[in-house]
Amino acid sequence: MNLLLLHRYNLKVECGAASNAHKSTTPDACFFVADNLVVIDHHSDDVYVTSLHKGNTTKAQWLDDTEKKLVSLKGSATGKLDVRISKAAANSPHEAGFHSEKSREQYVSDIEKCLKYIKDGESYELGLTTQFRKFIGEVDPLRLYLHLREKNPAPYAL
Repeated sequence: MNLLLLHRYNLKVECGAASNAHKSTTPDACFFVADNLVVIDHHSDDVYVTSLHKGNTTKAQWLDDTEKKLVSLKGSATGKLDVRISKAAANSPHEAGFHSEKSREQYVSDIEKCLKYIKDGESYELGLTTQFRKFIGEVDPLRLYLHLREKNPAPYAL
């Protein structure tokens, strides 16, 4: 990763800069070694199960167990989910739809702050987002995720 990219993602202190004027309560980065991996190639529909081990029988057993679990999965884990989601949405007290985390006024104010940061040279690019919520009832989160991924797959998503 080059220094320009690290500066862009606020890692300039880790690259040797004396200080960072903008402090965060969360770490700038968190790096770790993943020694057990399930890799999905969406282009070729291949799945790779890998483990970094040197004669470790526990890790070898993880490979075997994971392979068995993957082979036993059905083609679609979301078959019955459509009915559950539509029923829950129909009975929702929030039938009006999605509810924004911020008011329109707060969002416009945030845009104005972003424009000021850019004008003052604090940043050249900002990604302003807000969260929307909708009550859908009791749904299994994994099945919901798999359903959404099946309906709208992203080529590089996990």
